[in-house]
Amino acid sequence: MKIIYWNANKNTEIKLICEMLLENIPDILFLSEINESFLNSNSLALKSIGYKIYPNPGCERVKIIIAGNTIISLGLQNKFFTSVLTQDGLYIISVHFPSQMYNHMDGQKYNLRNFRNNIDGIIGSSNTTPILIIGDMNVNPYEPAMVNYDGFMASNSLKSRETIKYIEEYRETYYNPTWRLYTEPNFPGTKKFPRPSGSSFDIIEFHFLDQVVISNNLKNKIVIDELKLIKETTNFKLYNKRYNRIDYSDHLPLQYEFIY
Repeated sequence: MKIIYWNANKNTEIKLICEMLLENIPDILFLSEINESFLNSNSLALKSIGYKIYPNPGCERVKIIIAGNTIISLGLQNKFFTSVLTQDGLYIISVHFPSQMYNHMDGQKYNLRNFRNNIDGIIGSSNTTPILIIGDMNVNPYEPAMVNYDGFMASNSLKSRETIKYIEEYRETYYNPTWRLYTEPNFPGTKKFPRPSGSSFDIIEFHFLDQVVISNNLKNKIVIDELKLIKETTNFKLYNKRYNRIDYSDHLPLQYEFIY
């Protein structure tokens, strides 16, 4: 299965979206910061290449495009995330949380903790339910909101403990394969913006705000996977190598392909 997430930053280049679909052939494309009326007005262009809009009422910040042969059903919806269920029981959740430029890091951790509690309580636990999360977390993989016990609890290792006890409470971890992408030396991120800011006081400029996170149950079932950034299509250079910047949006698309 292949999934792409892109925070399009209100991009209105339907040719770019169509090229991304044709050249990568995802089963599902999740889009954030995209105008719904823009998508609807281009539904025929999508249909001509074998894709269609999949309505997800209840989620304001993520829209869904699926391949014509993809069969899913709508799951839990929220202002900040959308979820779908595949025929074989895989839950796929796409998120777009509030920006850290307007929110304190304690607020980001609060959002992710509530999100995790929603998943655990309504969809299922990490150790027993196949769950894949993709989207704009608006924090980095290493920041407390993602790794702390009282945050999302997403580990950087396939071999991490799957259940952790703190005092008398047990919680299950998730695995975050996005850490693999830090081997890129020039642009280690899906977004570039300088800090310090209202939420952080460091010199990091490149950020993996867009991430893939998977439950332990799915992690143990995956046979092979590949995570990559989409930096160009035939007619569009999303990553400008000369100036080390992103064009056409302020985020690079993130693609995750896996067999399980």
